[in-house]
Amino acid sequence: MGELSRVAQSPFDDEELADVIISASDNVDFYLPSVILKLASPFFNGMFSLPQPQTRAGNVYSRQLRELERIPITEDSHTFDALMRLNYPIQPTTLQDVFEVGRVLEAAIKYDMTEATRLMNTALQEFLDAQPLQVYVVACQLRLEEEAVSAAEAWCRQHTVLMESHQTFSFTIAGGSYIPEMSTITAGDYHRLLQYRHTGKRFTFPRRFTPASKCGSTGTFGTIDLFSVPGVESDAVLRSSDGVRFSVHSLALRLASAGNLLRGDYRREKETLEYPVALDSQTLQPLLEFCYPRMRHIVFDLPRIKAVIRAALRYDMAEVVASARRHMMTMLDTHAMAIYFMASANSWEEEALQAARHAVAKGVVSSTYVPEMEDASASSYHRLLRLQHEYISEIRQALEVNAPWGNLDSMPDDDVLRNADSRVLSLLLHDAVSGYSTDTCGLCCTWKSSNAPCSVCFKDDAKTVRARSRVVDAALRDGVSRVSYSHPSR
Repeated sequence: MGELSRVAQSPFDDEELADVIISASDNVDFYLPSVILKLASPFFNGMFSLPQPQTRAGNVYSRQLRELERIPITEDSHTFDALMRLNYPIQPTTLQDVFEVGRVLEAAIKYDMTEATRLMNTALQEFLDAQPLQVYVVACQLRLEEEAVSAAEAWCRQHTVLMESHQTFSFTIAGGSYIPEMSTITAGDYHRLLQYRHTGKRFTFPRRFTPASKCGSTGTFGTIDLFSVPGVESDAVLRSSDGVRFSVHSLALRLASAGNLLRGDYRREKETLEYPVALDSQTLQPLLEFCYPRMRHIVFDLPRIKAVIRAALRYDMAEVVASARRHMMTMLDTHAMAIYFMASANSWEEEALQAARHAVAKGVVSSTYVPEMEDASASSYHRLLRLQHEYISEIRQALEVNAPWGNLDSMPDDDVLRNADSRVLSLLLHDAVSGYSTDTCGLCCTWKSSNAPCSVCFKDDAKTVRARSRVVDAALRDGVSRVSYSHPSR
């Protein structure tokens, strides 16, 4: 049995004045006069404007002959209590925690309570000086762009001691600009904060994509028969949300774990069943192509792979997801960052680690934005930046130990990757190459004067190329895997 409900504290416990019960998510009942809700919220005003049931007494809605209407809400009692006190002629609750303010503000926005929204927005601004990163988190959660920019500005103004590079990650801009609560915002939000710190340029939130059509579109734009099999008639049609019909074989779909596409309402045309699918044709076609083995030679770009994975997860198509994941990993050389965030968003740890190593080795982590950041948690970006920091620390150590170029602590991380890469590789390659050739340069002394790569260590004979490959792999393994890589619990 479910937990018994409790009555809210005064003044939300007056059963005589109430004509509606608002039931919070933690089973606390608020007895309220609906007129207050109507005055405070167009949302509730519209709800209570719907025709109400009448009793046998006629138009008089007799309290004695009815039970109060009960409306369940997703907010807990603490949040809804604080919200309602903003709408009653009583002293409002003083909220001491910025995230409590955020929850009440979210509820006020949800129920379109204009005055409560204004009051809570003002309360949120009061935390700017003391907790700018926490305010930034709340603003990003609620997609409040002006408030997010103000919080980023306050953070940059107050914390000027953070450095581009430092031996300790938490003292860098990337490490010092992160708090655990950022796991509730996107990697894109975290990236915008760091870029604001670097450039001071105002940012905007990306627009959310809204599908243009819904499942069940009555328009039809022809039938596509891409999946014909000689001697085997198709026995089903899938109609996309934009009206395109695909002739398919139900057995092939079920063998590919795509049987869920054949569920729900259908209509019969002769011997063929037609099923509506809540996917547009640009997504449904490549999804179906993954279901037919003879079509899997087709080369897809990453956006289509991403759409296929999202659709296959939605319809619980395990075989298609696995196939699309393998296809995705063939694009690591050109899309390491995007693949990392796709894998992180889906808790695919092995793929995320491989992509992280590629992205870190290319030196594109801190400067690159990819749209896939908007689907992954900021914690995944923080982890990637920490991996990059550890890798660059390995490079610094190799340079400073093996050659007297001075202290590199003041050199920005990106410059270390760009300018020191050939030095590090040549130094590391010295030992590897010497195992294959006696024609080595000792300590690559040409660098000391000309800063040019050593022609001996970088010669292109097959043995050296193999050695170079081994050393690069080892550098990645040793440099990146020193940091424990574990996906955060979801």
